[in-house]
Amino acid sequence: MCGICGILNKKEEKINFEILKKMNETLKRRGPDDEGFYIEDNIGLAMRRLSIIDLEGGKQPIFNEDKSICVIFNGEIYNFVELREELIKKGHFFKTKSDTEVIVHLYEEKGENFPEYLNGMFAIALWDKRKKKLILTRDIAGEKPLYYGDFNDFFIFASELKAILANPLIKREIDLKVLNLYFTLEYVPSPYSIIKNIKKLKPGHTLIYENEKIKIKPYFKFEKKKIEKKDLLDYLDEIISDSVKIRLRSDVPLGIFLSGGIDSSTVTYYARKHSDLVKTFNISFKEPSFDESRFAKKVAFYLKTEHFEEAFDENKMLEILPEVFDFLDEPFADASILPTYLLSKYTRNFVKVALGGDGGDELFGGYPTYFSHKIMEIYKFLPFYLKIFFSFIGKNLPVSYSNFSLDFVVKKFLEGEGFNIWKRHLVWMGAFSEEEKRKLFKDFLYPDSFFNLEEFVENTVSFYPKNLNDLLKFDFKTYLSEDVLFKVDRASMAASLEVRAPFLDKRIIEFAFSIDSDKKLKYFKTKVILKKLMKDRLPPEIIKRGKKGFGIPVAKWIKGPLKGEFMDIIEKEDEILNKKFVKKLFDEHIKGKKDNRKKLWTIYVFLKWKKNYINS
Repeated sequence: MCGICGILNKKEEKINFEILKKMNETLKRRGPDDEGFYIEDNIGLAMRRLSIIDLEGGKQPIFNEDKSICVIFNGEIYNFVELREELIKKGHFFKTKSDTEVIVHLYEEKGENFPEYLNGMFAIALWDKRKKKLILTRDIAGEKPLYYGDFNDFFIFASELKAILANPLIKREIDLKVLNLYFTLEYVPSPYSIIKNIKKLKPGHTLIYENEKIKIKPYFKFEKKKIEKKDLLDYLDEIISDSVKIRLRSDVPLGIFLSGGIDSSTVTYYARKHSDLVKTFNISFKEPSFDESRFAKKVAFYLKTEHFEEAFDENKMLEILPEVFDFLDEPFADASILPTYLLSKYTRNFVKVALGGDGGDELFGGYPTYFSHKIMEIYKFLPFYLKIFFSFIGKNLPVSYSNFSLDFVVKKFLEGEGFNIWKRHLVWMGAFSEEEKRKLFKDFLYPDSFFNLEEFVENTVSFYPKNLNDLLKFDFKTYLSEDVLFKVDRASMAASLEVRAPFLDKRIIEFAFSIDSDKKLKYFKTKVILKKLMKDRLPPEIIKRGKKGFGIPVAKWIKGPLKGEFMDIIEKEDEILNKKFVKKLFDEHIKGKKDNRKKLWTIYVFLKWKKNYINS
């Protein structure tokens, strides 16, 4: 696991080593163990390394035999052992036992199509000296980030935006259209970034820079494939088992994030199948409404793992806010990054690698939101007078400010009426409506900041969801990649911990999108096929329990410990946001008229980010 960055000068000028080194230094948390550089003529590559495989021999950059091909990469190639054996049979010579060296020789064998053969999480930069060709590629799910910018005099890339911003030639100018999108989604999706002229490479895509031209192409398509195996459960059992097995490959201590949900419990079950000793990690909270520790303990006892747990209170999450805002180089309003960071920091005290359950919800239908669409299909055919009645009840429910509160859920549901399925999904998952954003931005800025949501869908997912199966794919390419995996990557890397996601194995992804939606969602049951697979392998309570993520008391924080800071930061904002409208949202929340937690937290995060990365 590493951080990578690089510069390619277009005018054949030598690379400024001090600038490259400064960029690389910003990635130190991603790779505290080592650093490496490759500078020749007008190309400069750099990396920071978190040593996991072949601790001594796997130092990067890594070259082929005649040093005409150079690779730096962030991530893990889980099928590197099998690929290595095949490449040796074809005459390739290996100097190390690392997964990085496999990439070099695979490129020699397969050319630009080499990512198709990789099963892993990765952001790769490969320089072909003979052809003067730079290749960047990113894994299918988007576990590892990769930013880039194409300017008149140079091309630049890095694992994180902060590394690119460390280059003094980069202008720190907010892209207002992308900011508009952030206030809808609460995150910034690929291929966009919050800074003008900087982009993110989309997951499952390869960028080729050659002859001062950029070509971007997908190497993976979500095609429905015929599954040859007659018994789907047997096949799912086989691929999950092997996915976990190859992710247990490590030359350093390894553990598992265990929340007690079915996804992390499934990963733990298969890890125990392949290992006699498994360490599991969880954090608990004094607040019972968002504490899951009893479920984690039950699974740990049932599967006989060595379980580690540390108790925190919500004040601890408030304490680490400055740390989180320091490493968040793009605005990101998913508050669950706070407990994710706490868990990563705690786990890093014991191990260097952790497996997690990320991806299970998007692949197998774990979110209750999917059923809300079914309810809405019924609701929209109700008689007009009943709609008026339910709307009146919903709007007049007392504000409770609690996590998973009825008033918040009902009001959110009613906001989705009148939209098609994908726009409704964005309304339910996001913060601001289009109408609200017109009020949020200063009047003279809104024309420049307007973002057509159709443009976002076309550029990010390339199709318009029409049914539940489409929504799963939509969430996989947006919410999973740009929210869940962004959160896990930044939180774990800030703690110098590698996190692996067995559910995001290439074979499991292909399987999940090749089976019908009723194998995942049936009536009001979620993850049908996964629960069927694990029925007699986990405690019944774990199989039956519903989805519950990290709950953060944001609504209460805004009324309490963050109230003064929020008022102060709003008072100083005169550039982009309409202060009068923001104060109205704040007053409604404080006085108990509306629960505006999502809107206010999204604003708060943006202004904190802006202070750190734009106005600093």
